[in-house]
Amino acid sequence: MATIADVVPGSSVRHGFRDPAYRAALGVEHLGADLAAPIGTPVRSPVSGRVSFAGQDDASGEGGLGAKVQADDGASVGVWHLSRVDVAAGQRVAPGQQLGLAGQSGGAVYPHTHLQVEQPPGTPVDPLGYLAGLGGGGIGGPIVGGSIVGGAVVALLVAAALLED
Repeated sequence: MATIADVVPGSSVRHGFRDPAYRAALGVEHLGADLAAPIGTPVRSPVSGRVSFAGQDDASGEGGLGAKVQADDGASVGVWHLSRVDVAAGQRVAPGQQLGLAGQSGGAVYPHTHLQVEQPPGTPVDPLGYLAGLGGGGIGGPIVGGSIVGGAVVALLVAAALLED
């Protein structure tokens, strides 16, 4: 069973997969789910597998601190914007094992964990659908911004946060 509450306890979805409000505000496709949670909230693996990456996102720096797990089912599951990483590349993890702590690293403008799933690796899929396929409901917390009205509010909040920087 896997829900967002299993990955980041007490979190809520602030931006979903391919969220149109995110694209409107930032001009790029959102290829994951942003799980809003206070800095320091435990971030756990929803899958069993081997850690393929742990540390600072060197590709763009936007992801900040993160970890990727090559799941036993072949998917790549990544968590980003962490405040701390608690695993190392090559390490074996089980569902529920702590990967790190939620944060606001990289290009994050609010505290959250970006959950990204690729199945097969290189092909992004909806993380909530993936979690649902693991036997969970996919959603263990409230969705914020999942409607057109909510999405517009989120777009305004993101735009306002970018203007403050």
